[in-house]
Amino acid sequence: MVVRPSACTEYHLRMFRFLGKLMGLAMRTNDCLSLRINPVVWKQLVGEALTRADLALCDFRAAQNLDRLSQASPLVGSTDLTFAVALSDGSTRELRDGGSEIRVTAENCMEWALLYERARLSESSRQVAAIRDGLLEVIPSSVLSMYTWDELEASICGRPDFEVAVLKERASYEGYTAESDQIQWLFQALESFTPRERSMFLRFVSGMARLPKYASRNFMFKRGAQRDDSLPRPPHASSPSRYRDT
Repeated sequence: MVVRPSACTEYHLRMFRFLGKLMGLAMRTNDCLSLRINPVVWKQLVGEALTRADLALCDFRAAQNLDRLSQASPLVGSTDLTFAVALSDGSTRELRDGGSEIRVTAENCMEWALLYERARLSESSRQVAAIRDGLLEVIPSSVLSMYTWDELEASICGRPDFEVAVLKERASYEGYTAESDQIQWLFQALESFTPRERSMFLRFVSGMARLPKYASRNFMFKRGAQRDDSLPRPPHASSPSRYRDT
C-alpha cells in the first residue's frame, strides 16, 4: 500500500495523524496493526533517504523507464513526454511552471528525469509527515531515531513469519501437555506449512496475521468436550480471550 498523493485535505491529514497515533499505541502495547505499507513510507517515517531503487518498490515501470531514458537520451525528442507527470494515484503534477506545455527533449531530458524522480519519491511527503507527527505524540523522537525502517515495521505490524519454536516457547496447555500426540501433530503440521499458511493459521487462532515483534503472551491450547484423539481447540473457539497473560 502507498499513500495517495491527492489525499491532502485537512480532513485527510487529521486521519493520517490519527493513524500515526495508532502506530505509536501498537508499539507501546505490543499489539500488531494489520497494515501492509510500502517500504517507501516506513523509510520516510524514520528519516531514511530515498533513491531510485525505492521508487522501483512502488512503481517498477517508472523506475525502469527512468533507467531507459538515461541510456537513450538522444532519442527522447520522438516521445510525447512533457514536464507534467502522473503520480501514483493518477493525479497530475507539473515539474516546472507551465510544465504541461514544455516538451521533453534530448537537451532537457536529464533535468526531467531528476525532477520526476524527486516528485515521485516525495509525492506523499505531507501525508507521511502527518503520520510521523501522530506517531511522535505517543513515541519520543529519541526512541524513533533508534529504529531502522524494517525494525519500525516489525514493531508496529509484527513479524511477517514466525518460527514454530517460538510458538512452542509461548504455548501453555489445559487438558494437554507438550508431549501429547495431538500437540506434536499440530507442531509437525505447522513446520510443514509455508509462511503464508502459518500466517493463516495464526489469524484463525488469534485474529492476527502476524506475531508481535516481542512475544509477551502465551497461546493457550485447550481440550474441550471432545474425544481423547481429537485435535486441540483453537483459543477463540473456547473463549472470547485470544490469549492468556503470562
